[in-house]
Amino acid sequence: LTLGIIIGAGLLYILIRVAMIFGIMGLVVFDSATTKVQVYDDVAKYSEYIGEDCNMEYGKPRTGQFVVFPAEISPQMYVRDFRYVYYNPWDPQYVTYLTVEYKDAEAYGKELKRLQTIGVEEYEGLYSVTGEPEGYDLVSMDSDKYYGFVYAMVPESGEMRITYVGIFFCNYFLDLDIHKYMKEEYLLTGFDATLNNPYEKKMMGE
Repeated sequence: LTLGIIIGAGLLYILIRVAMIFGIMGLVVFDSATTKVQVYDDVAKYSEYIGEDCNMEYGKPRTGQFVVFPAEISPQMYVRDFRYVYYNPWDPQYVTYLTVEYKDAEAYGKELKRLQTIGVEEYEGLYSVTGEPEGYDLVSMDSDKYYGFVYAMVPESGEMRITYVGIFFCNYFLDLDIHKYMKEEYLLTGFDATLNNPYEKKMMGE
């Protein structure tokens, strides 16, 4: 009788553990399937998305994560293009771009100096990237072999215009379809962060 109780208790414990594991897996799958991609285009709320006063409602990037981006939209900036995309099926992911044009040469020069002070980190080779977006020169690059890229660039034409781009994710791949949320002209040449991309396989030792 005692042996039967012990065996029964052991089997019950195993069943409970298996149920818990499958339950957690089910929650993860359900959460991923029901989490919505949040897309914002209202530049009036820029500081709530990315700036110093960013709001948890919009994902709130970690401190320093988007240091390349301006802290605020100043009166000297004319915003030509903006999008902020946040998705968190399990880990936060961001796809963001901002293009501003300056009418004031002094303000433009000041921002360029700030960006050049940040510098351009080595980025070629990460996620199959081979170079800058065509027609642009990078002036600032915060690259990470795990998290992706945040960079700023200016057009080769010499216009007083700056484009800021943030593609931030983890686990060596991006769940989002980058081509759906990012303009092709802003992408680094060769960028590939799709599931099972060559760089992911390399980093995972496959």
